[in-house]
Amino acid sequence: MLRRRFSKAVLHSILCGPVMICAGCGGGGQSSVESSNTRATVVTTLPATSPTSAASDHSSPPPGSWSMGPRLDSAGNSSTSSSSTASFGVVSVSCPTSTFCGAVGADGYAFTYTHGNWSGKKHIDTDSAAALQSISCPTAMFCMAVDGHGTAFMLSDGSWSSGQQFESGIGNTTVACASSNFCVAADDQGNVFTYTGRSWSSADDIDSGGVIDGISCPIVTFCMAIDGANSFTYSNGQWSGPEPVEMNGLDSISCPTSTFCSAVDGDGNVFSYERGAWSAAEVLDPDGGVLSSVSCPTSTFCTAVGGGSNPESPTGNAYTFESGTWLGGKQVDTSDYLVAVSCSSSTFCMAASGDGYVAAYSSNKD
Repeated sequence: MLRRRFSKAVLHSILCGPVMICAGCGGGGQSSVESSNTRATVVTTLPATSPTSAASDHSSPPPGSWSMGPRLDSAGNSSTSSSSTASFGVVSVSCPTSTFCGAVGADGYAFTYTHGNWSGKKHIDTDSAAALQSISCPTAMFCMAVDGHGTAFMLSDGSWSSGQQFESGIGNTTVACASSNFCVAADDQGNVFTYTGRSWSSADDIDSGGVIDGISCPIVTFCMAIDGANSFTYSNGQWSGPEPVEMNGLDSISCPTSTFCSAVDGDGNVFSYERGAWSAAEVLDPDGGVLSSVSCPTSTFCTAVGGGSNPESPTGNAYTFESGTWLGGKQVDTSDYLVAVSCSSSTFCMAASGDGYVAAYSSNKD
């Protein structure tokens, strides 16, 4: 969960399956995203950089293509200008399949995407000071969303529950679910909380005084969490750590399996976890650009996103890891940083910019 370098960013995380971007879809009386709310696609291959390790080929452009889609506005509005502001935008999206997504906005609204339409707008969190911050949908029938006051909201069989308090503190939170019976939420005091199908556990202090910036749970018996500098591992019911990763600045982590993870920081570096150990930093953007989010659907494919180094002229960049090699980046958004990304497979990813626009990556490779 990025908190240091993107002053404009409101999207904290995105988790999605192979979903089509829908512009101008009808919603049967529900709010929907219209074509006037779409930013033009301008994708530029970034200049080649020198490889930072033998495993890199930054001179090669990544496969596939990116296309800009609509702006997801938690107020249900459409805008023809990227400079206009929604009430808070969308902070997190999770799409477990190509026909279903869940999304939340910081002003307490939740949305569902079904069969090409964004609709189902519902004000699930009426605490105006809390701010919904993260959502995780392991299946199309279940999502868990959390806010900054330690309240969880569950979507089950199409209906949202009332809020369930799992902590009383105030701070940023993030959530990851491996199934409808296993979720882990983390806060900015170093605590984690486990949901096991009916209720939340009490706080487990795994990083006293630290800020948990990201968490990934690919299966119910394994999770990996990060603070600014360390990782913490959950295995078969027990947390261990800290395990040093870098000096400071980790922002996002993604683990497709218990033996492989990728993490990124705010200085343009990526780190790989393999066979129980973290690699040294690999620089993806030598010009000082930011990496804000990473998503790895498999151990052989990842996408990392962030932005250029000039805050006065922000751009959104994406980098692809394929079969052990980080490839050259692409400038996906010419108007704002990319702050979140999720890939359902090596042929589909979706990213979001700081002002709420989404962009889809697709590839025709087998």
